[in-house]
Amino acid sequence: MIDRRGSKLGLSGHSVGIGVVVVVVLLTGLWSGFISTSQGALTPDQKRQKIADAVNRLKAEAEALDNFKGGVVPVFTRPHPALRGYNDDLSLSILQEMTKKIMTNEYRDVYVKWHLAVELKKMKPMDREEAGDQLVRLVKAMPGPLQVDHREPYRDLPEDIAQQWWSLWRKTRVSVGYPPFTKNYHGRDAMAHVAEGKKAEWEVMAREMERLRPLWKRVRNEENIAFNRRVNQLNIIIREYRGELIYELLKTGDPAMLSLIANEITGRVKKRQRIVFDLVAYVYLAMFDGVLNLYDQKDLEKFAREIKQAAQSAEGYEIYEGMSTLSSRRRIQRNFADYAFHLIQMLENIDVNALPKAIQSQ
Repeated sequence: MIDRRGSKLGLSGHSVGIGVVVVVVLLTGLWSGFISTSQGALTPDQKRQKIADAVNRLKAEAEALDNFKGGVVPVFTRPHPALRGYNDDLSLSILQEMTKKIMTNEYRDVYVKWHLAVELKKMKPMDREEAGDQLVRLVKAMPGPLQVDHREPYRDLPEDIAQQWWSLWRKTRVSVGYPPFTKNYHGRDAMAHVAEGKKAEWEVMAREMERLRPLWKRVRNEENIAFNRRVNQLNIIIREYRGELIYELLKTGDPAMLSLIANEITGRVKKRQRIVFDLVAYVYLAMFDGVLNLYDQKDLEKFAREIKQAAQSAEGYEIYEGMSTLSSRRRIQRNFADYAFHLIQMLENIDVNALPKAIQSQ
């Protein structure tokens, strides 16, 4: 009896122990979930403060965009540290903030809004229709590329000796192979590719290059290098920000947005602005992501006709503004009609029922 009671009590005690553990675990999980939820969710006042703090920090960085001597350092990665650490959807509140003129200078303004635009990706489908008009205002307020010549990143000193060396470097160039696999050789490195009758002349030039080379040096201008890098960074975020706004416009599902985007593309083509290639790239992206599934087939066919009309006015390779490099010495030609060809073909022959449905679950 004692053994049975002991065994029974022992077993009973074990059961009680398990029950207590289960209850404690459940309570702990519920409490942790409650704490996690209360920590993750922000009140309206907290949301406003969070956005205000982030904007103030971004404004300070925007003011430092042309400062290369330390202090506040702009950030060119996203999400910005000021916008991390919470899971709330602040997209509509941030969009309202973005429609304001945050900075007096339009390029500093873009810096702030490019960072804030990350939050727009969290926008719920039910909110996109409300956001359409505000997104249109942002697109229309966008500046063009920053038209600033790059500064000389270095100087070759003394200039006269350096110029003599570079002159010989150009004279002794030999190109081997066929485009796009051409390889260039200079000076003594080119000797193996020089005809026998010219090797004596090449040897004289190669020796002179070897004599001159230790007599000059390249001096880097770190401030100019930082300036050039900053110009490039700003032009990249201008392009990216505009494209993201176009993408968000497409996600509204409003046919009027297709016409607005077509007009934007047409206007940029007429002005031969590089940004038009980015706009088309984001339309491609929207198609592959299933965003165009939000539109009727007739609206997409009309969109195709409008883009095709712009493409027909821009056949052939031309210089597009914003595609020059250092001191405009190297200019790149692009063919818009060629670039937009596949998009137009897909839109003209589109079957909306065959488009990806991923966007509907976003």
